[in-house]
Amino acid sequence: MIRAGLLTEHISLYELTINKSDYGQTTNTYKLYYQTNARVVYDKGDRQVTNNEQWHGVTVTFTVRYYVPVAYTDQIHYDNEIYRIISIDRDKSQNQIQIIAERVNE
Repeated sequence: MIRAGLLTEHISLYELTINKSDYGQTTNTYKLYYQTNARVVYDKGDRQVTNNEQWHGVTVTFTVRYYVPVAYTDQIHYDNEIYRIISIDRDKSQNQIQIIAERVNE
């Protein structure tokens, strides 16, 4: 059972919306749909240089309450960074969801 005192960080969930134009072109946009508190643990981070471009890979685990609606296509906004969801582990016995996400490098 997760304690409320561990959920100290504020995160925002954005859902994917696919818009189709009159000509058939699709555009992906993300729209805010849920805000909650979470426990945030940094798992790993590395720096790579490919084609003279630096890439900083960061993997983070977000732990939230079980009732939070989350999907693999969502994005998480935390601390002015955007994270892409890699894995969702729903643990009903502990009343929690563990979300493993990686930072989006744009």
